[in-house]
Amino acid sequence: MLVDGAKSRTMRSWGAGSDTSRQQSLEVFNGEEIILYDPSNGQATVGPPRYLHVHVATLADVCHWPFVRRGPLESTQPKPEKTVTQQDGKIIQESDGGESRLVADEATGFLYHTSWLRSADGSGRDLWQFEPTVYKGGAILPRLHLELTYADSLVRTVQCYFIESFEPAEALPPDAFAVSVPAGTLVLAYVDASGSPNQGTAFEPLTDVVTFAESLSPHSRSIVPVLKVDEPAPALDPAAWLDRDGATKAPDFAGKLLLVDFWGISCGPCVGQLPTIQRAAAQYSGTDLVIVGLHESRGTVDEVATFARKHGLTFPLAIDHPAKEQGWFGAISKAFGVRGIPQSALIDRDGKLVYIGQFEQALSRADALLQIAGE
Repeated sequence: MLVDGAKSRTMRSWGAGSDTSRQQSLEVFNGEEIILYDPSNGQATVGPPRYLHVHVATLADVCHWPFVRRGPLESTQPKPEKTVTQQDGKIIQESDGGESRLVADEATGFLYHTSWLRSADGSGRDLWQFEPTVYKGGAILPRLHLELTYADSLVRTVQCYFIESFEPAEALPPDAFAVSVPAGTLVLAYVDASGSPNQGTAFEPLTDVVTFAESLSPHSRSIVPVLKVDEPAPALDPAAWLDRDGATKAPDFAGKLLLVDFWGISCGPCVGQLPTIQRAAAQYSGTDLVIVGLHESRGTVDEVATFARKHGLTFPLAIDHPAKEQGWFGAISKAFGVRGIPQSALIDRDGKLVYIGQFEQALSRADALLQIAGE
């Protein structure tokens, strides 16, 4: 992590091997825009901080709190009023109704706890930080950072960070808060509140993704092929079919409505949505609607089957083939034009695309088709 006043650069690494071979995601705030880069899907997102998820690190970020929703757009709902109290040297800030809470040190701004929980759907987030430690240069960091996310009022993901050392740099390089990306990266640039970013693919390496994002026009969206409604859907021929017990034969979908959920174990929003999908699969069992979970190409049959057993998934599952080009979750995802997950596609009995987008809308379209058929 690099910090210079309001500017920050956070890099996260994962995977086996040396530092150069491990995957590294970036979250950078250059003072004006936030830049997110995820090498797992070859995608970089650029936009004003109010359009993107901003985590609270100090009291300076309280203006972004509480989080009404996470996503590319701010909620249109008014934020609740806040009540501020002081107790034992701490500032405690709560929203009316108690759905959001923040606790910080009054003198230093160190954040001990921030949380929000939507009573409507049980989704939320908790962030706890323990043992504030003062380092050379005056930086105050926690020894332990703990973050939890909720869906249906149940804990869905837990992230723990242990800070072992902190060494302030004497001077930061000029390009410390610029983001370079490799050729093949899909760049999404949010420029207004429309919710539809300008987008374009970098056909050569970029030293500053913001400069490229600023050069994109709304017409650049057309360079990414989009599968159209009523067109024949791509074939669903994954690398493997499975259920929670392991590998299976390919199901027979003849004469069925098919609702495909594009997802991945490492995708928090995907995992958070699974209880809703499982309930729908149980509700429509015995009808002509079949729900299929198509996992991204990373992952093995054993890993996905073990995950399905743990989470009680009973609907058919599959694993995508790797795509030949960077920036895709898999070959089938590429054929459907799916750049972000979770996402769902509804295919009718004739094999034509009915809808592609959010799961709830796909399920609503499927229910309407079943009613027309008298089911």
